Amino acid sequence: PYIGKNYYIPKPMIAVQTEDESKQGDSRQKKKFKNLKYIPVSTLADFVNGTFPEEHMEDMKYLGLYDMKVSVGIHGMEEPEPFRVNTWHFNTGTGLYVLAGYENESDRELLDELFESLQYTGIGGKKSSGLGRFVYKVCKVPEDMMGYLKKKSGKNILLSTALPEDEELEQVMKGSSYLLIKRSGFVDSSEYALQQMRKRDLYVFSSGSCFAHTFRGRIIEERNGGKHPVFRYAKAFFMGV
Repeated sequence: PYIGKNYYIPKPMIAVQTEDESKQGDSRQKKKFKNLKYIPVSTLADFVNGTFPEEHMEDMKYLGLYDMKVSVGIHGMEEPEPFRVNTWHFNTGTGLYVLAGYENESDRELLDELFESLQYTGIGGKKSSGLGRFVYKVCKVPEDMMGYLKKKSGKNILLSTALPEDEELEQVMKGSSYLLIKRSGFVDSSEYALQQMRKRDLYVFSSGSCFAHTFRGRIIEERNGGKHPVFRYAKAFFMGV
């Protein structure tokens, strides 16, 4: 997410000791810190040094708010059945950003074309109801963030979800602190099969996981008998601490 000119990254999964001894036993402070999911990239050095600014502890409350709307299901039902849908609304001046790299101009043009199309179809759930649409624009990566992305480091934050090759796993696990999350869901294609097909469960490293040894990650083909290939993206995108 971003809020104004602050770009946020996942909270790194590293042990941090606060320098302020008076706050080390503060349960309220510990709870805030535990619930922290994202930090401004400009505060990364402070976070690592144990001097994370308290005013950024609850930044995400300025990102937006949840709402609920009632819809009615009629497909395949004798009587219309109402159901509730949770929605998220971004506040003005907030949203989501994506970091992307490319090797040549044709790659960049393809990326632009894909985002141009995606902003009309939407992302997330309930796209058929008009949710998830957005407006995108291309911006320059802030200098402090670019510095971390180029930095060679003994500890690296995973910004994406990712999965190393099997033969890399033993080396990757050395000196790491990580969380595994399950990726599942349905294949989003009307031509893949006669009925909507569920993807196989895939366990990947969560964003925010930290590694001493970086890896490239991989792209995995979904294999459940559909009419065309479907790929799962598990490439790694690291930032040096």
